[in-house]
Amino acid sequence: GATFYKLLTRETPPPASDLVSDDELLENKLREKGVSDNLIEVVTEAMYPNVRKRTQSVREFRDALTNYSVQMSTPIKSTTEEETVVVKKVTQTTDGEETVVADKGTKNSSLPYNKKAVEETYDEDDDEEDTSRKEIKYFIACLVPLVILYFVFSGFRGCGGNKKLTSEQCADSIENTFEYPQNASGKAVDLGLPSGTLWADRNLDALDETDEGMLFIWGDPTGMNDTVKVPDNVYNISGTEYDIVKEKWGEDWCMPNLEQFNELHDQCSIKKIEKNNIKGYLVTGPNGNTLFFPFSSLYKDEYFLGWEYQMSWTDTREGDHALSCNIVDGFHNSDPTLRFTIRPVRSKQSNR
Repeated sequence: GATFYKLLTRETPPPASDLVSDDELLENKLREKGVSDNLIEVVTEAMYPNVRKRTQSVREFRDALTNYSVQMSTPIKSTTEEETVVVKKVTQTTDGEETVVADKGTKNSSLPYNKKAVEETYDEDDDEEDTSRKEIKYFIACLVPLVILYFVFSGFRGCGGNKKLTSEQCADSIENTFEYPQNASGKAVDLGLPSGTLWADRNLDALDETDEGMLFIWGDPTGMNDTVKVPDNVYNISGTEYDIVKEKWGEDWCMPNLEQFNELHDQCSIKKIEKNNIKGYLVTGPNGNTLFFPFSSLYKDEYFLGWEYQMSWTDTREGDHALSCNIVDGFHNSDPTLRFTIRPVRSKQSNR
């Protein structure tokens, strides 16, 4: 949708945060460029901020374009249709000559009837309509491969992620089958912290340090549930059966607790930067080693992409809320069914 928007307007699409705050922004911008209402509907559905309502694949987008082209090429019929009947009438004049009159069902109208001319006119109309349909189908057939090539060579942003993928991953994404690596652990970074805690160089299920990775609810070791199933008497899940980091990366890794986040905040310098066109926080430890926390999305019923804020789950629950953490602002009481990123940790004593 964003690619087609750029082709139509020659402008960079507005960020998702603007679309959330103004649901008519896309429609107005496209209409300013003279785009038809039907085509505006196709493009806006493909760029809808709500991921569940958005066009889900290139194939679905192609079908929407095809339906649009059919609507554009179908003649508009009047609300009151009437059948036109050509009736051949022969009249006798006073001088004995016959006159052919063609009555097309309209009163007070007569003209010389030429059967061959009428048939040729109808044939020409049909040929023009068939040619128009063929041209539109040819246009769509050429456009879809161009869109796919654009994704392959310029990068494709996966839903819930902000990292440009490789061409092979783009091909998978186009068919809606791409998944983040399920059990590929990151690298441990020693920041020189007093506790000896080592932080992962990336978020859970991220492709690299600038990718936000996947978003998870609190306390779901599968990453697939929408509800929390942690018993009410369990308040800290790091290293337990409810720890998704342990499930994905193994026994040496776990979710960070409050003390580890506090240590990161107190012992390190943190500043906002942009790395590889991704905004986030650069964390520099006492020994000079660094981590990058990319700004991440938020998910609760719908995605809020391009959110200029960082939020990660801790392992701790208080009452009905779980504690999330922004490494600059501190802890927040959050609905545990919100989906945030997770940054794994491990101890220096762990051997891998």
